[in-house]
Amino acid sequence: MNRVLLRLVVALTVGAALAPAAPAMAEEKAEKPNLGNDCINLSQVRRTEVVDDNTILFYMTGGHVKKMTLAFGCPSLKFYESFSYRVHNNRLCARFDTIVSRNGAHCPIATVEDLPVEKQKKQDDAKPAE
Repeated sequence: MNRVLLRLVVALTVGAALAPAAPAMAEEKAEKPNLGNDCINLSQVRRTEVVDDNTILFYMTGGHVKKMTLAFGCPSLKFYESFSYRVHNNRLCARFDTIVSRNGAHCPIATVEDLPVEKQKKQDDAKPAE
């Protein structure tokens, strides 16, 4: 019973937190047509990189990079540089799925977009040499 109540409270809290962002997301959606690219096919992911508490890069097969932006900061995401998720169709989709940080925070995905090639090169240049 307590678990069900806790899940309900978490769901309502996340929904309330996203409600103010809904009009902005709707305006953004109206400006840019949905081309079906707001999901990440997990079978094509080669590796991931946590940029900060709001951003994760997904390096895909074929050299493409997708940038996932979370709806709001995900505590400890960058600190641990790892995350988990649960999917039902082998895809992570904006406005539908969530990322879970190692400290247990559920962080909704706001956007998924292709990273242009010139930005991919800047990201690679910014990495420290190993």
